[in-house]
Amino acid sequence: MSSYTIDALALLGASTVRNVRSYQEKGLLPAPTRRGRSAIYDDRHLARLRTIGALLGRGYSLSSISELIDFWQTGRDFDDLLGLEEALALPFSEEEPAVMTAEAVAEIWGDATLLEDAIAVGFFEVQADGALRVPSLRLLHAGVALRKAGVDGRALLAELVLLRNDIERLTERFVRLVVPAVLSQLGTPRSDSSPDTSGVAAVIGTLRPLAKRVVDAELARALEIHVLAFLAETLTGAPGAPPPKVGTPPR
Repeated sequence: MSSYTIDALALLGASTVRNVRSYQEKGLLPAPTRRGRSAIYDDRHLARLRTIGALLGRGYSLSSISELIDFWQTGRDFDDLLGLEEALALPFSEEEPAVMTAEAVAEIWGDATLLEDAIAVGFFEVQADGALRVPSLRLLHAGVALRKAGVDGRALLAELVLLRNDIERLTERFVRLVVPAVLSQLGTPRSDSSPDTSGVAAVIGTLRPLAKRVVDAELARALEIHVLAFLAETLTGAPGAPPPKVGTPPR
């Protein structure tokens, strides 16, 4: 198991030393091991710190995270809990965020007002030192390419907001459909009636590739239908063939 100073822990956990100490005071992080005057942290602390950051990013409050941690820890051994926390902290995207200077972003993004709008919708995040964190370089490159292709920047950002709202609703439905079904296949819960943490970690790992396959397949289908229909209408002046009906969900 690796050892970390508080500075190294904060850096690897995408947090700050101040946050690490605050989480310790609130009981969210276990106390470090003492070696003389030095506080030493390990992989358990790093997994927990990443879990806290991931849950905060998904809208959980510190009090809610504390309740979740208390629930997970009841009757669990270290390996089970560590596996669950690592699964929760692991981002669903393999993409690593990047940090850019404000000048570099302004150079590729354009006018200052549009940059402010991009920050407001989360395209960029302002750090304490004034640099800009880019959560998704792929999204940034796609946005720049679309703007170069002639798409209005503000219309693009407005569409991103709508898209995210749609994706949130679709994802919630998918999770509520899949997670209970997968959990039911994991066997009988433990005697305390709480779910097996190793099983929950397996569910999270299962969701990643399955969700991507479903979305990729349906996006390709919809693009083929609507791009061809729009091109036919634009090039011929005649209305394109209506998209096929998807059907009514079974009751």
